[in-house]
Parts: sequence; C-alpha cells; structure tokens
Amino acid sequence: MSSNDTIINVFCSAHYVMADVLCTLLWHVSAINILTRQRLVSSLILSRIDYGNVIFAGLPRVTLAPLRRVMNTAVRFVAGLGPRDHVTAAWCELHWLPIDQRIIYKLCILMHAVRNGTAPSYLRNLVTPVNEISGRSHLRSATLGHFDVPRTRTKLGSRAFLVAGPVAWNSLPASICELTSTNSFKCQLKTHLF
Repeated sequence: MSSNDTIINVFCSAHYVMADVLCTLLWHVSAINILTRQRLVSSLILSRIDYGNVIFAGLPRVTLAPLRRVMNTAVRFVAGLGPRDHVTAAWCELHWLPIDQRIIYKLCILMHAVRNGTAPSYLRNLVTPVNEISGRSHLRSATLGHFDVPRTRTKLGSRAFLVAGPVAWNSLPASICELTSTNSFKCQLKTHLF
C-alpha cells in the first residue's frame, strides 16, 4: 500500500463514519428537510474534502474511488435515497462537482489568485507566466495568459502544484481565464466543469 492509499484510506474512514451517522440520523428523524441535510453535509463532509483536495491532483481514479464513495453516500443522505439507489440524477440536481472536477476547480481557483496577484508569494513564485519567459513572449500561449508547464521525469513530479496548477489553468477556455472578478470566475468555472 502506497502513502497515497494510506492518506486516502485514513481520510475516508473518518468520513464514512460521519456519513453513516448522518444516514442513521436521517432514518430516525425523517422530518429533516433537504436544505438542512445539504447544510449538514456541506459543513461536515464537503468542507473537509475540499480543504486539502489539491494534494490529490494527478492521482489515478482507482485511488480517488473511496472519496467518490464518500461523496455518493453524502448525496444519498441529502436526497433521501436508499443505499442501493442510483445517485446520478441526485448529483445533477444538487449541482455538486465530482471529486475529479473538485480538484481541478481548486487548482484553477489558486491559479486565478496567482494570476491576479492575490495568492501568497510562495505560490506566485512557483509558477511562471509564458509571457515572462524570454524568447516565448511572442507565442500565442503568452497572449492567452497561459503559464509555463515545467517538464518532469516522474509521475510524482507531475502532481506538484507547479505542474498541476498550470496544466489545469491552461486547459480552461480563454473567456474564463480573462475574468478578473473572483466570484464571476468561480461561477463560470463551475459551469464549465459541470
């Protein structure tokens, strides 16, 4: 078992317990409305998943599967579904991003902060806009606001923020990258990823 699997398993085991408690609560107190259940899940489960999900960038889908199961359990709780019911329609109704897109969303939010100069200096120093690299300022990627993606020799290196952040940012349409308002950027990004 790799260190990635260990981190995911420890993370998920705590959230499975929390999700089981919420589901038990649902079956005993059926008077909880959907808005209250959504707030419970957002504050107890989704906020924990979103807090450190950037470290999961570049992990294979198999490794992220336990997090996906935790989120499926949370969707079942909010929608009032049974343990064997399908959750696809409920995912769409709640407008929640799956874990893969949540990671990309967070990376793009951080890159937007870097681009606007509101990110901490340690993040701004990690990435380089293409237009600041001598000899590459005349390229189309420089005019689009792309960031340089450094080459790595290992799979672990490609998961680092200095690679994963620019890859996520450069994959966005120019119309989203050009937005300066953080709120409108978040709204357009979520619509793009959804």
